Amino acid sequence: MAARPELVAERARLRSEAAVAKEALPLVEATEAKAGKVPALARGRLQTKVRQTLGRSQMAGRPRAARACVKTPVEVESGEALR
Repeated sequence: MAARPELVAERARLRSEAAVAKEALPLVEATEAKAGKVPALARGRLQTKVRQTLGRSQMAGRPRAARACVKTPVEVESGEALR
């Protein structure tokens, strides 16, 4: 390498890029991970808490027909209604 100085610069660049790749790999793997399912008991508690926290404040003062049209943030994000 001493005879070819361009290789020294290339080696430094590759080491730098490898370090970045090592840091980024866990982030990439996390985006590809499959989400686990929430157990039924925990899901029920979560839904109840969401309704208590978000549902009532959004529904307060609205006629019953309008309440049916309002979606909670969970419904909007997931596309599913809480049951």
